[in-house]
Amino acid sequence: MQEWPSSGPSDGQHVHDRRVGRKRAVAGIGVVIALVGAVFTLQGAGVLGGSFMSGSGVWLLIGVGMVIAGLVLYARSTSQS
Repeated sequence: MQEWPSSGPSDGQHVHDRRVGRKRAVAGIGVVIALVGAVFTLQGAGVLGGSFMSGSGVWLLIGVGMVIAGLVLYARSTSQS
C-alpha cells in the first residue's frame, strides 16, 4: 500500500500553532483585564463620575489589583519561555 505525502504541516507545527494562538488569547485577555481595571481605578479615585463606584476606595483597590493582574498575565503570555 502506498503512503501519500503529507501536504499539510507536521504534528509539531499544529502544536506550535495552538500554543501561539493560546498565548495570543491569554495576552488579549490580560490587556482587557488591565483596561477594565484602569476604568475601575479611575472611578474609585473619583476621576470618572456617574457610577455607584465613583469615589469608593473599594473599587480603587479592586481596579489596581485588576491592572496588576492583567499586566502580569500579559507579560507571562508574551515571554519567550
